[in-house]
Amino acid sequence: MTARKNTLSETPPRLIFTDLDGTLLDHHSYDFGPALPALERCRSLGIPVIFNTSKTLEESQALARELGIEAPLVVENGSAIWLPASAQHATEAARGKIVVLGARRSDLVGFLHALREQEGYSLQSFSDWDSATLAAHTGLSLTQASSAQQRAYSEPLLWQDTEHAFLHFQSRVQRAGYRLLRGGRFLHLLGQTDKGRALRWLCDHYHGLWGQAPRVMALGDGQNDSAMLEAAQIAVQVRSPVHPFPTLSRASTNARVIQTQLCGPEGWNEAVQAWLDETQ
Repeated sequence: MTARKNTLSETPPRLIFTDLDGTLLDHHSYDFGPALPALERCRSLGIPVIFNTSKTLEESQALARELGIEAPLVVENGSAIWLPASAQHATEAARGKIVVLGARRSDLVGFLHALREQEGYSLQSFSDWDSATLAAHTGLSLTQASSAQQRAYSEPLLWQDTEHAFLHFQSRVQRAGYRLLRGGRFLHLLGQTDKGRALRWLCDHYHGLWGQAPRVMALGDGQNDSAMLEAAQIAVQVRSPVHPFPTLSRASTNARVIQTQLCGPEGWNEAVQAWLDETQ
């Protein structure tokens, strides 16, 4: 699905930012089938659908190819933005480039392992597991699990210690200049960035390309999506079968907040179709 360039006749042009697991993809099966009608409609209208995910670049590119999407990819919870080699989505100087907003994984893993050794925390992270172990934790295939381990800017982990120990751990992470985000399955250790910062960077990027500020919808189901939702004009909290809607800070968002009735890709399709009906 190749997005065409928005024109000045569209007032304003539109962007969709979406989480993947539990949002565009079913939480249990990773199926995206129910979202295909709205995805096809976005393609026909030339609206870029931008993945904004905790997944790796390799995982995100594979899914984008499967869906026929050519648009920027925000990976590892806002840690990096990949710009495609297309004049529709990037200036000539930026095409095919990666913009790093976060920290390097090697630094994060070194810090995490040293802290675990010093404090005796009970935790495991992706760097401790082979592909088979990760597949067992996530339900991914071995090939998909291998792609999920190709991280460059973050480190997912399972906390297995007490709440008291976690508060101490969180304090140490913050003092080191890093941060923690809670996703659907894992905690994510990363640099000083999030999905909202990446969304704002890309909105500025498209504003420069199009000469108009875009109207933005963001969709997510997890707490690590909150910053992205708060940065959009239309914030869609996608219903999850396993956890509550992500909380938003009402003081920090001017977004119109929508909660879907359906879960995952069914809810995604529901919300996007309704928005397109409103803005045609």
